[in-house]
Amino acid sequence: MEYGSFYETHGTLVSIAGIAKHCKAKRNESKFIILTILSLIMEVKVGGISEFGAKAKVVTTNGKRIAIFKMGSSYYAIDEECTHAKGPLHEGNVNGNVVTCPWHGSQFDITNGRVIKGPAKSNVKSYKVTTEGNDIFVDI
Repeated sequence: MEYGSFYETHGTLVSIAGIAKHCKAKRNESKFIILTILSLIMEVKVGGISEFGAKAKVVTTNGKRIAIFKMGSSYYAIDEECTHAKGPLHEGNVNGNVVTCPWHGSQFDITNGRVIKGPAKSNVKSYKVTTEGNDIFVDI
C-alpha cells in the first residue's frame, strides 16, 4: 500500500507510524525518525516478472544503479558498477551465478556480490530481492 512516496513493507510503515505517534519528540523530529528508519528498510518495486529475461536489467532507485539478474526462477540484485573501474556489470556475461565485468574481466557472484576474480578487490553490494505475485521488489 502506498503512503505518499512510501510503501508499506509487510506492515513496517504502520508500526513505525505507531512508534512515532507515541514519541515525545516534536512533530518534525518524529518525521525525521520515521524517514531515517524507512531509508534503512525500504522495499522498492523494480518491475514485473515479465520485464526480466536472460539479460540483466538496470534500475535506478534512491540514486543507486542496481543490476537485477534472473537465474532460473530466482532474482538477484547487486550494485551495477564494478568496484575496479566502474564498469557496467549489467552488460557482462553471466555464467551460472557469476557475472564478468566487460571492461577488465573482474568476476562477481550475483547471489552475494563477492569478488570471484580480480582485478577488483572489493565486493559489490548485494540486495535482497522478493517477489509478490508478478511484482519484483528490492530491499534498499
